[in-house]
Amino acid sequence: ASPPGWLAFAFLPRWTILPLMTSPRQATPAQPNTHQPMPSAHLLAFIDWLQIERGYSSHTVECYTRDLEEFFQRIPKAQALAQINGQDVQDYLASLYLANASTSVARKMSALRTFFRYCIRQGQMSIDPMLGLAGPKTPKHIPVYLTVDEVFILLEEPHKGDRFYLRDRAIMELLYSTGMRVSEVVAADVGHLDEG
Repeated sequence: ASPPGWLAFAFLPRWTILPLMTSPRQATPAQPNTHQPMPSAHLLAFIDWLQIERGYSSHTVECYTRDLEEFFQRIPKAQALAQINGQDVQDYLASLYLANASTSVARKMSALRTFFRYCIRQGQMSIDPMLGLAGPKTPKHIPVYLTVDEVFILLEEPHKGDRFYLRDRAIMELLYSTGMRVSEVVAADVGHLDEG
């Protein structure tokens, strides 16, 4: 039987093994970076400000960072913050409408507006390039509501044989007759009732 591979390697002469251990790896040529990276110092400071001072969630911070990096990749001269003007931002936003929903464009505008205002407060910019730019109109959804018949069916849902029948019926009646939120009903206590 032939010896294992590692055993055969162990019996090779040193002059054979040494070149294998010391030969340098072929360096992989670096790919040219075609994107303009966002100024890292401004980005890091802005992220810290969002997380620490504003208390934004990690998801919001991640979205803002991605939106800002996209802006700086598309506007090469934006590496110098003071050179950004309203026309640059307007052209960028116009290009977004070709491939993004209005809600996505509104979020990207919010990220830019928050960043520029932060830079102005930090003295890194003197003029807000977002001034005078209106956001897209996002569609308004009509809230879903119950019909009268559906409400009456819901009110009859608690069964009299249930030990919590009176409680459940009172909650249903309170929600229907007052329009209170569920959280308000849950927080309500007997002491909150006006028996006068």
